[in-house]
Amino acid sequence: MSIEKLLSSNSHLGDKKNRRDGLQSAGILGHRDGNDLIHLGKTIKDLVPVLHIVAETVSNRESVLIIAQDEVVDKKGFPQPIVTEKWIYGALSNFKMTRSSKKNILKEMPNGLILLKSNTSDLLLNEAKFLEIPTVIVQQTGESPLRGQYSLLANKDDKKTVRLLLSLLAKAAFYGYSREILRFRG
Repeated sequence: MSIEKLLSSNSHLGDKKNRRDGLQSAGILGHRDGNDLIHLGKTIKDLVPVLHIVAETVSNRESVLIIAQDEVVDKKGFPQPIVTEKWIYGALSNFKMTRSSKKNILKEMPNGLILLKSNTSDLLLNEAKFLEIPTVIVQQTGESPLRGQYSLLANKDDKKTVRLLLSLLAKAAFYGYSREILRFRG
């Protein structure tokens, strides 16, 4: 992961300056044309532990559910369950019913939740908190960083950023699988 890759994917472009949540100030490097510029050094610093968490979770034969709600996401071959359609609130709390209606998505209760591109309400976050599911939220500069256990500041509205972050999450999951296989064989 490099700042150059994040820059080329437009990850550094934040919301309009007047939409900024005051708590996001530490993650803002400056402004350009009325928009916040996201401090990508901080984004990388916050991203590294998230990738380690994904790898560790997968290596323990647990799953991380990714909610991406985006047409640019190609689920084929993705190593973890991913939801690209509108999320149904209560789906985690009512897991038995969800599992039978969404067989291709949720085979087991996820041990982690990543909201990559989602306009979720606090209902989903409260549900995850109640069920003690660690949550990562990719956020814009206009959103409060206190909504999830972990937050990553990046331009989640740009398709290139979404693809890059999904690619990194997939690599972390594949790394976790390889660690699990090595433990199994060893």
